[in-house]
Amino acid sequence: MITIAGRAYDKVIQSNVCQGETNYEQALNMFLPLIDEFDSQRKIQNKKFYERLKRDIIDGCLMPPITIALVSKEHSRENAEGLEEYINAEIGHGYILDGLQRINTLRAASEELGFDRTRPLPLSVIISPSEDQLVYRMITLNNGQRPMTARHQIEILTGSIFEQRQYKNISIKTEKDTEGKRYKNAMPLANVAKAYISHMTQATTNENRKIIEEKMDEILVGRILDRGFSSEMNDFEHVVELIDRLCSAPEVFNWFKVENNIIAFAAAVQSSFDSISAASPEEFGQAVTLFERAFDGFNVSKLNVGRLRRQLALEFIARYEKLSQFSESELLEHFSEMTAA
Repeated sequence: MITIAGRAYDKVIQSNVCQGETNYEQALNMFLPLIDEFDSQRKIQNKKFYERLKRDIIDGCLMPPITIALVSKEHSRENAEGLEEYINAEIGHGYILDGLQRINTLRAASEELGFDRTRPLPLSVIISPSEDQLVYRMITLNNGQRPMTARHQIEILTGSIFEQRQYKNISIKTEKDTEGKRYKNAMPLANVAKAYISHMTQATTNENRKIIEEKMDEILVGRILDRGFSSEMNDFEHVVELIDRLCSAPEVFNWFKVENNIIAFAAAVQSSFDSISAASPEEFGQAVTLFERAFDGFNVSKLNVGRLRRQLALEFIARYEKLSQFSESELLEHFSEMTAA
């Protein structure tokens, strides 16, 4: 049974667009037989890619809406009545316009222990006078532009969230913002965006020019999905607030302005958030000064400096409570043993 809560009329494709919901049990019964009905749909993708969504469904997530399409000249009219009754009577002749992969993932989840068949599934139902209008809508919505990569989406989101925020000791600015202007304690937005990605993946190796962008984006998405979402993990906003507080010490601000440092910090801080939060800006300043002195002990002419800095900063921040108490020689020896292999 599909319940319809509202509708609107699409004047371009002369179709009724209804908003409603069903539940997982009914969705499986109604929509699995429709999977092969629409010739314009994509083939089923690699199940591994949707493994995270399957686990989230079992854990109780609300699956994103799917779109079902029906063809009827009579019920596609703007003033058509009885749409809920028509939809429930004719759903067996419909098409999955958007959500094919999600329905297959829902089927996989239904075979696991803990699957809740009563969870609601939001959906849209398009009633169109012909399949041509449906194909047209699919083309206008999904083509004509290059899809944004996950990295680009995160960068845009970072700008939307943090560029307008007011902090005490840092100001997050784009490169364009700083052209011909001087800002006190300006932190490049590009660096913050990269730190956001490292926080989401808990990794510092999210860029590799040797790998084509499309494949690198797949790796990035895979890392984010593998890490999943945990309510116990600090939001990136909390990480930025911690950075802002620590940056009241000038040496700390200068340390975070180095791209590789803030990337490594964001990737590792979850492991030591409480101990670093308990440190004063001056204490953390002494710690990063210790890190820099130990780092200076390496012969950088024979090393990839950026990669080495990320690796060692990641280790230092992840084990901050212990390593910040080392002497310079002890820390250098520890780093030397790490990189000897």
